[in-house]
Amino acid sequence: MARPFLSLFFLLSFGLSAFSQEEFRITYGDTTYMKKVYLIVGEDVDSYLERFIMKKGVADGWWKVYYDKEKTKLKIEGKVEGGIQEGPWVSYSSSGKKSKEINFRRGVLHGEEKYFNNTDGSVLIQYTYTNGSRNGYYFVTHANGKKWQDGYFLDGFPNGTWNYWDVDGKLIRVRTFSKGELVHEKIIKSK
Repeated sequence: MARPFLSLFFLLSFGLSAFSQEEFRITYGDTTYMKKVYLIVGEDVDSYLERFIMKKGVADGWWKVYYDKEKTKLKIEGKVEGGIQEGPWVSYSSSGKKSKEINFRRGVLHGEEKYFNNTDGSVLIQYTYTNGSRNGYYFVTHANGKKWQDGYFLDGFPNGTWNYWDVDGKLIRVRTFSKGELVHEKIIKSK
């Protein structure tokens, strides 16, 4: 009976090779197994799930999902406490390198969210969350590793100075935001 539930759960909530910011409530019959799920791992992974631990009818423990049925290539892992995600959740590329890490506190995004370069492991994108809202430093890099943009979020909105660079690392634009509203923009001309 749990197998159809798990298949349906993974088909509904796992679709892309990244994490989702959607909220899902996982219920089978009269039992709620997890209150929030922010996972997406790629395909129907029913047979690739290593562990589905239950304590008093609620998901609990370490979750690991693999690319293969033999469970030799780890795809995603993280901890569930009392039906909600807790601490770091990490996804890996098919080559085994860390591709994304996101942190939870009592089922809510909290801490850093990082996307990694599959070639050298450097951070390509980074956000910071406080109680489910983007707060703090943010940056994105170009494919060559040079910074593309950076700035700060406050309560989920761009706030303060945001800088933008071209692929060669030259500053090309500076924007100033106040709680998501653009208040000033300076375009820097090439010489």
